[in-house]
Amino acid sequence: MEKNQPQKIKLAFVLCSLAYGGAERLVLDLIKNLNPRLFEIHLLTVKGGGGLWTEFKKTGINICLYNKKTKLGLLTLWRLKKYFQKNRIQIVHTHLFAGDTWGRLAAKWAGAPIIISTEHNINLDEGPAKKIIKRILSRFTNQIIAVSQAVKNYQTLKEKIPSQKIIVIYNGLDLNRFPFNYRPLRQAATLGIIGRLEPQKGHAPALLAFKEVLKKYPQTKLLIIGQGSLKPKLVKLGQKLHIADSLSWQSPRENVNDFLKQINILLAPSLWEGFGIVAIEALAAGVPVIASQVDGLKEIITDGENGFLAPVNNPGGLAQKIIEVMENSDKLEGVSLKGRKKVINLFTIQQMAERYQKIYLKSYENIANQ
Repeated sequence: MEKNQPQKIKLAFVLCSLAYGGAERLVLDLIKNLNPRLFEIHLLTVKGGGGLWTEFKKTGINICLYNKKTKLGLLTLWRLKKYFQKNRIQIVHTHLFAGDTWGRLAAKWAGAPIIISTEHNINLDEGPAKKIIKRILSRFTNQIIAVSQAVKNYQTLKEKIPSQKIIVIYNGLDLNRFPFNYRPLRQAATLGIIGRLEPQKGHAPALLAFKEVLKKYPQTKLLIIGQGSLKPKLVKLGQKLHIADSLSWQSPRENVNDFLKQINILLAPSLWEGFGIVAIEALAAGVPVIASQVDGLKEIITDGENGFLAPVNNPGGLAQKIIEVMENSDKLEGVSLKGRKKVINLFTIQQMAERYQKIYLKSYENIANQ
C-alpha cells in the first residue's frame, strides 16, 4: 500500500461535538493510533466544541468546528460539503446521530467516494423518524460499524438495515491510561456511577437500591459523576429518600481514571446499553463492576467471573447484588484480575485501531481498483 500509494489517504471524522463521551473518546484514541504515514486526518463537528477540544488539538490534525444553529442545519450541511470538496476528502467517517446525518448527507453531496458510519448505542428512545433517516442514509453508506453484537442486532431488527452492511468492532482502551489499581473493600466503601444523567443510564433505580444498601452498610458512599437533564430530579430523589448525605455529585472531566481511583465498585445500572465503555475502563483499572443484565453489557461481563450482573430496572435486585458482593469481598481481587485480562484480550485500542485501519485501506483499494 505504501509503495503504490505515496499520497496519504484523506480521512475526515464527523462528530456532533467534542464533549466528554464514549464516541468522542473513541475517535480521539483512534486518531492517536492510526498510522500517520498512511492518513491525512481531518475532524469536523456540527455542534461546536467541548471539553475534549484541548486533547484533540494536541494531536495536530486539521480541526474545523461548525455549530448548527437551526434544526435543518442547511448552512452547516453546505459548509461540510464545501470542506470535503476543497480538501478532496476520500473517506468520511461519521459518528452519533447529528454527525451521522449531516456528515453523510454532505459527503454524498460532495461526491466523497467512501462513507463509513459507526453506531455507538441501542437507541430505544428514538422515534420512527430517526429510524427512517438511518435506513435511508444506510443506502449510500459503504460500511456501517457497530460497537457490539447487541448494536448490530438492534440495527438489523429494529432499524431494518441489511446485516451484510454491518460489521462489529469493539471499542478499545489505551491501557496505559488505566493501570491496574485494585482497592480492597473497606467498611466505608465508595460505590460509583459514571455516565450522563439521562433516563438510559438508570440512576433512579440505583438510588432506590442504594437506600437499601445503606441499611446494612450505613457508612457506604455513592459518587455520581455526570451531567444531564435529570440532575435536578435525581438530587430531589436523593433528598426524598433521605440519602443525600451519602451522595456526592461531580461533573465529568477529562481523566476518568481520577474518578476510578476514588471508588471500590462501579455500578452500571443502565436500562439499555450499546456497549459500556465505562465498564471496560473500570475493569482495566481493577475496579469491580456491577452492571445491568442488558445485552451490550453482557458482552463484556460474565456474572461472578470478571464482574457481576444484576436485574434491569430492579432496585431490589440491584441492592441484593451489591450487598452480596460486599459480603464476599475476599473474592473481588480475583474477579478484578479476570476483568483486566478480558480487556487485554478483547478491548485494547491497538486491536480496535488495527481493525478500523484495515477497513479504511480495503475500502480505499476497492474504489481505487474500480
